[in-house]
Amino acid sequence: MGKDIILDDLLVREWSSTVLSRVQPSNGKGRFYKLLVWVRWINHRNNASSLQ
Repeated sequence: MGKDIILDDLLVREWSSTVLSRVQPSNGKGRFYKLLVWVRWINHRNNASSLQ
Protein backbone atom coordinates (compact mmCIF):
# COMPACT_ATOMS: atom_id res chain seq x y z
CA MET A 1 0.00 0.00 0.00
CA GLY A 2 2.90 2.31 0.75
CA LYS A 3 4.20 1.82 -2.79
CA ASP A 4 0.83 2.87 -4.22
CA ILE A 5 0.95 6.14 -2.30
CA ILE A 6 4.48 6.84 -3.52
CA LEU A 7 3.46 6.01 -7.09
CA ASP A 8 0.46 8.33 -6.80
CA ASP A 9 2.69 11.14 -5.55
CA LEU A 10 5.07 10.66 -8.46
CA LEU A 11 2.23 10.59 -10.96
CA VAL A 12 0.68 13.72 -9.51
CA ARG A 13 4.01 15.54 -9.54
CA GLU A 14 4.55 14.60 -13.17
CA TRP A 15 0.97 15.52 -14.07
CA SER A 16 0.98 18.81 -12.20
CA SER A 17 4.33 19.87 -13.63
CA THR A 18 3.14 19.02 -17.14
CA VAL A 19 -0.18 20.82 -16.73
CA LEU A 20 1.37 23.83 -15.01
CA SER A 21 4.02 24.18 -17.71
CA ARG A 22 1.22 24.46 -20.26
CA VAL A 23 -1.26 26.70 -18.46
CA GLN A 24 0.98 28.73 -16.16
CA PRO A 25 0.15 32.36 -16.95
CA SER A 26 2.81 35.02 -17.34
CA ASN A 27 1.08 37.46 -14.96
CA GLY A 28 2.29 35.78 -11.76
CA LYS A 29 -0.80 33.73 -10.87
CA GLY A 30 0.96 30.46 -11.66
CA ARG A 31 2.15 30.02 -8.09
CA PHE A 32 -1.38 30.41 -6.73
CA TYR A 33 -2.67 27.92 -9.30
CA LYS A 34 -0.01 25.43 -8.27
CA LEU A 35 -1.01 25.80 -4.63
CA LEU A 36 -4.64 25.29 -5.57
CA VAL A 37 -3.77 22.08 -7.43
CA TRP A 38 -1.89 20.69 -4.43
CA VAL A 39 -4.67 21.62 -1.99
CA ARG A 40 -7.24 19.85 -4.16
CA TRP A 41 -4.97 16.80 -4.46
CA ILE A 42 -4.42 16.60 -0.70
CA ASN A 43 -8.15 16.93 -0.03
CA HIS A 44 -8.88 14.23 -2.60
CA ARG A 45 -6.32 11.88 -1.06
CA ASN A 46 -7.64 12.53 2.47
CA ASN A 47 -11.21 11.85 1.34
CA ALA A 48 -10.15 8.64 -0.43
CA SER A 49 -8.24 7.38 2.62
CA SER A 50 -11.12 8.19 4.97
CA LEU A 51 -13.49 6.10 2.85
CA GLN A 52 -11.32 3.01 3.24
